[in-house]
This record gives sequence, C-alpha cells and structure tokens, in this order.
Amino acid sequence: MKAIFTTFFALICVFSHISAQQAVNLPLLGNTDIEYHFRTAAAGDIDLELTGPGVVWDFSQIDPDSIFPEIEMQSYIDPADAPMIDLVDGVDFVLRNEKDGVSSDYTYLRMLDNRLEVLATFDEFDPEPLVLPEPILLMPLPLEFGFEETETTEFFLDFMEIADTFELTNEYSADGYGTLLLPNDVAFDNVIRFRAKSSISGLADVEEGDIQGTVRLVVDQTTYIYVCDDLGVPAATVETGELTIFLVIIPDVLETPIFNVPTPVEITYFQPGETSTEEEYFLSDLRIFPNPSADIVNLENLEFTSGNPIDWSVYDMKGRLVQAGEIPVFQANYRIDLSAQKTGIYNLILTDGEKSSSYKVKKK
Repeated sequence: MKAIFTTFFALICVFSHISAQQAVNLPLLGNTDIEYHFRTAAAGDIDLELTGPGVVWDFSQIDPDSIFPEIEMQSYIDPADAPMIDLVDGVDFVLRNEKDGVSSDYTYLRMLDNRLEVLATFDEFDPEPLVLPEPILLMPLPLEFGFEETETTEFFLDFMEIADTFELTNEYSADGYGTLLLPNDVAFDNVIRFRAKSSISGLADVEEGDIQGTVRLVVDQTTYIYVCDDLGVPAATVETGELTIFLVIIPDVLETPIFNVPTPVEITYFQPGETSTEEEYFLSDLRIFPNPSADIVNLENLEFTSGNPIDWSVYDMKGRLVQAGEIPVFQANYRIDLSAQKTGIYNLILTDGEKSSSYKVKKK
C-alpha cells in the first residue's frame, strides 16, 4: 500500500511540475540591453504537425546550403527613439529588426489586458509607419499551452486591380509545448508554439486578361512562433502561405481553382553572436586553443588586414554579451580569460570595423 501511495504521489508531483511549466511570460520583453541574432533558411523537411505536450521540435539539421547570407539583428529600443513615434498612439515597446546593417524595420507594440498587440510597422524605405486600423494580436501574455481564439473582421484588399472589402479570419492556438533544438547546439526547454493562421476570403468581379467574371480570392498564411522565457523575442518563426483564385460558377457550390501561388516555407531562428556567412576574415591560419578551456583561450596568428585594432566580444547562448575587449594592431597572439564564465558554449566575435567572424568556444 505504501508503495502504491508513493508512486501515486510521485506521479502527482511530476504532473504538477509539467503543468506549472506550460506557460511563457516573456520576462525579457522590452529589454533594450540585449541584441538577438537570427539566421533564415529554407524550412526543408521541418515537421510542422508536431503538437501537444512533451514535443521535441528538432530544427538542428537545417541544410547549410539553404541558409541566407544576411544576419538579422533584433533589439528593443526606447519608443522615444523610434521613427515618427508621434504618429502611433499607445506604444509600449518598439522592436527593431536590422539586416546586416543595411536596412531596418520597426514593429510598434502595446500590452493591453494581457495581450501583446501590433499597432504599426515601419520600413526605412517607407514615408511613414503603416498604422493598422485595428491592433493585431501577436500573442497573449502569459502564453499558456492550450490557448485558443478565433476572430473575424473585415479587411480591405487591393490586388491585381481588385480593390474590395473581404472577410479576415484569424485563428490562434498555443498547440505545442516542449523542447526546441536549433543549429550549432542551441537548445531551449519549456518552449510553447503559438500558431497564428490568417485567412482572407471574398468575391470580386474581374476583367483582367484571361480572367473574366466573378472570382473568389483566398489568401491563407500561417505563422508558427516558438517562444520561451530565455529570450525577449521568439526563438524561431516558420511562415507558410498561399494565394488561390477560384472561378465562381455558383457561389459556395461550384468554384474551380484557376490560380495558385504557394509561398516558400522559411524558418528564422536564433543564433547567438552570429555574423555573416562570408569567408572567415582574420583567419586562414588562426588558432584558437585550448578549446574547450577551463580558463585561458589563446588566439594565435591573427591577421590585421584592415590595419585596425580587432574588437572581440563573447556572447553566451542566450545572446548576452558577457565579455569584450580590444586587440592592438599587429598583436598576432592574444589571450582571453574565461575563468569567470560558467561552463557552456560561447560565441567569440572578432571584428575590425569592416568585417566580422564568429567562433564557437567551450568553457569547461
């Protein structure tokens, strides 16, 4: 009897622990001291059907040849520093997304009644922010596994000389909870997947080329967002979508598809301290040793191709800067002391103001 009670009590404790972990609060939301680095690649054979508790989403085997060369750097900025902030009311957070230092776009967010919502977006090449007629739910906070919501609104669509009001349906669900595995040994526990599906449907009369008559336009887009408390932004995002045009013979009874365009399925995923995929720059003969190291990491045979000092930075696997310094010009050998850092994998970034390179170092 005692053994049965002990087993039963242990199961209750395990279940209670799992249940307590099935929520994400995003405590780093709005933290302006952290910069997150992301890569984008073709999604390939990623399984998007994995749902439920205890899931392991393994995205670690992304085809290296499918990785885009650009680095995306996301960071929160003070709303007062955001472009044309006076045109957007009620902003609590602004997320800046920068691609390889070339261009930036901004997302204006607010928190209202435990809902993180998008108010507006802005691209540097646009004359002003695009303020949404109604805020769009980004996710509820806390985000709890099992959350579901559906809302239907009107949406104005302007496409192929079709300008009309259509029905927009947004379906939201937190449909998975578990572990996320990313390339280069990056892993997160207690991850919740938030699925946002948007569907636009409506009838329009068209006289455009080979398309004559009444058509139904259907635009479907699904975004899968993988969120955890270790980052202030999603750890990974996968987007899918397609546009289909139906020739309407009898509305809702006989409609024939005549045009379909699927969008490429891509994944954007967190990679701490990542830099460009250009060839290593400092570095054909660079030696980094010992690696792993308990304390001192030696850099030998550094090259100063630009004639500038080399700045070095060490990031942990959550993207936080933990150490930094400068290597004087033409000092080919250098020592970095990691003794103050915890055991784990770190990204060492070397930059001379013109180009950068990234290296994995392990503290034991």
